[in-house]
Amino acid sequence: MKTIRAFIAIELPVEIRRSIHQVVEVYQRSFKPGWVRWVGDNNLHLTLKFLGDTPMQSLPAIQTWMDLIAAENRVFTVCIAGSGMFPSARKPRVIWLGLDAKKQLADLARSLDDQLGELNIPKEERPFSPHLTIGRVSRELSDQEMMKLGEVVLRNQPGEVGKLTVDHIALMRSELRPEGPLYSVIHRSVIAS
Repeated sequence: MKTIRAFIAIELPVEIRRSIHQVVEVYQRSFKPGWVRWVGDNNLHLTLKFLGDTPMQSLPAIQTWMDLIAAENRVFTVCIAGSGMFPSARKPRVIWLGLDAKKQLADLARSLDDQLGELNIPKEERPFSPHLTIGRVSRELSDQEMMKLGEVVLRNQPGEVGKLTVDHIALMRSELRPEGPLYSVIHRSVIAS
């Protein structure tokens, strides 16, 4: 059975990706090369549901559920502002930008999780935490270097980076390559206005 690595996401328009790039440039100047692997501008997105290795034969049913869920929702706006780290500033592994409209995003993610469970796609075990990943911290950093990185992120909080209009959700394919993942859109489901 042929499979693809897939996820469902909210895409970011070019102007927001440019604004995020400016935030990343500030951080890049503060860290030594190699400390963080930054997400490429074209790969920036908000993941709603990671599907993993997905059988090709399941894609039409996933798209149908996405269309139904999108039709049940209304367009909303998300403000991108602030930054943080997972799991913590003392031991950062992921650097992210914050989002408001957490309830609307969580409701959308929960609907996808619940409905796709009908297709035997495993449900998320962790609560949904809306964020935009902008970088992944090298595992080679010492504890002291990680703490320094965390302090820099906390000290350089970006204000409002942009406002994102959520008017569709996208089924994305992820192809893992040595130079980094390549994402492509398989299907878009338009959210009712």
